Amino acid sequence: MSGTAPRRTRAPRLSWRVGRFVSFVVLVILVVGTGLYQVHERHKLIQLGYVLDADRFEQRRMLETNKRLRLALSAHKDPNAVRTIAKERLGMRAATQTDEFRVPDDKAVPTAPEGEVDEP
Repeated sequence: MSGTAPRRTRAPRLSWRVGRFVSFVVLVILVVGTGLYQVHERHKLIQLGYVLDADRFEQRRMLETNKRLRLALSAHKDPNAVRTIAKERLGMRAATQTDEFRVPDDKAVPTAPEGEVDEP
């Protein structure tokens, strides 16, 4: 029984130095990949901040315009303001009982022939 038993042949193992080098390369790739991802995310965050800042500025500008328009609208709704504008800017006056309102006829209004109309 002193026969020789068949030996198992092992696959060649990588040396400790090669295994250490491969693990180091994988670790470096992971660290660099994580760093690039963080830089990319930070860049997107900063760009979003710029967009938000521009939108806030636009919102403030629009709110200010809205306030001014509301103020102008309220001024034009006031009957006293309308009366003042009509008198000063348009040269109107209040009608009296002796004033007549004349509505022109279609015949009384002079019209130019179609060929003589001035183009702007």
